[in-house]
Amino acid sequence: MEKIGNYIFFESETEFEDFCFAPYAVIKQGAYVGQYSEEYIDCISKGMKFAINDRNCKAVTDHWVTKRVKINNAARKDVPAKLKVQNVEWDCSFTRKMAAKQALKEK
Repeated sequence: MEKIGNYIFFESETEFEDFCFAPYAVIKQGAYVGQYSEEYIDCISKGMKFAINDRNCKAVTDHWVTKRVKINNAARKDVPAKLKVQNVEWDCSFTRKMAAKQALKEK
């Protein structure tokens, strides 16, 4: 994970999933629901954008991430959970150049 300007760059979709998900899921209306991590919520509230090095990953193409997580306060196995994500782009050289230019302007 690397931060440049208002972008955070990730090497893989798995690294981004770990960033987005809280380490547990909760049960809502009979289904397991993933929870956003505090770090992800904080970045979204600050207007941060995310760039992933994989152009074909689900986070970039469909704006969803999935991960197996534990159920909060339960001794059961992990369950699949899905989260809708926003401000996600493919990490191309143009994105890095724009982020670097913006970081220079902010200084």
